[in-house]
Amino acid sequence: TMEAFRTTDSDKVSDYETAWSAPITTRETIDGLKKYGINTVRIPVAWSNMISDDGKYIISEDYLNRVEEIINYCLNNEVYVIINIHYDRGWWGQFGSSDPEWQEKAWARYESF
Repeated sequence: TMEAFRTTDSDKVSDYETAWSAPITTRETIDGLKKYGINTVRIPVAWSNMISDDGKYIISEDYLNRVEEIINYCLNNEVYVIINIHYDRGWWGQFGSSDPEWQEKAWARYESF
């Protein structure tokens, strides 16, 4: 899961993906799901896991690339993808600003993905 969090900071994407004892998602994982008739996959993501704390709040390129890689495993199997970021919105005050203007800027960036 790409939404798992850790109690210690890490700059390795795989540390977050496996933080809650989940295995690394592979092409074979998605191939297997498709084989058993699953046609939709929910990918929970917390962008806040790997966001810069320098005041610019830029999401790690490695993290974005990994999420895209998992999405492509699904799309290449004609599996629908639901990106679930349900709890990121509640954490604005922890990694950014609760100011609505900042939130609008961040959502515009997310939508561009």
